[in-house]
Amino acid sequence: MESFGKFMSNAVGALVCWVLVSGTAFPQAIDNSLTYGTAYPIQDEFGNLLPGTASNPGALVHLLRYPGDLLTIQPNPDGTPNINTPILHTTFIGENVVDESSGQFFGIIAPMNRATQQVLFARVYNRPTVEDSSFYGNSRVFTALPNASGESDIFWIEIPQTNIEIDPNDDDGDGLSNSWEKSLGTNPLEPDTDGDGVSDYHEFLAGTDPLNDEDFLRMVELSYAGAADLIVEWSAVSGRTYQLEFTTNSLNDALIEYISVYDPVSATGDTISITFTNGALLENPHFRVHLAPE
Repeated sequence: MESFGKFMSNAVGALVCWVLVSGTAFPQAIDNSLTYGTAYPIQDEFGNLLPGTASNPGALVHLLRYPGDLLTIQPNPDGTPNINTPILHTTFIGENVVDESSGQFFGIIAPMNRATQQVLFARVYNRPTVEDSSFYGNSRVFTALPNASGESDIFWIEIPQTNIEIDPNDDDGDGLSNSWEKSLGTNPLEPDTDGDGVSDYHEFLAGTDPLNDEDFLRMVELSYAGAADLIVEWSAVSGRTYQLEFTTNSLNDALIEYISVYDPVSATGDTISITFTNGALLENPHFRVHLAPE
């Protein structure tokens, strides 16, 4: 006589369901889901909110199995998860979010076998695909204990910024990593992509456009203001701070000493001008401007 039914058995501290069919017992995994989402907005490498809205999901999110060693969770050189961290679930920034510019995602349900302990973490990329991404951020490690209650645990992800470089190499030796070159759209094999004489790295620091050969840090005008004063004007980027300096040394000297002209000045527009009192009385002055530490 065939028998059909179910009973529960607690084996080695884990709850297992056994299904009886024709007098034979077969183990059946308990499948309780895990819910995950962001606790706070996530910024990209530039400090902007990660792209993605409810109507147009954006930056890629992977839920990954944690291998037990922080040293082995780094992705492959192309950004894909390595064999030690298989993908458990995938979602995107903007999923289940009402705010169209939140940098977050909420209430994502990841089905998984909860009959055993699950140790995992989240990786958020800065673009919708691994291939397009240049930076990422990893969450803390989360342990989901065995659960047969039918309720879903909640994993709150806290990643302030996707600021880990996928490719930290610098193939063209300009001081800018391949990841930053990818984010900026510059050529990772050419130190000066736009050919304006200023390297991609120095344009990045100055806040100028490394893809526009008309946009770089330069002197604009030197003019008289009265009998002995000079007005020195240079291009600027709003929010950057600059220090003007001068020298009366010959530019052919082996050692050139520059002297600061007043205090550093913060830009509020696309140019800065300083009136240098008695500057016209200097003999053969040369001026330069550089970014001041912030």
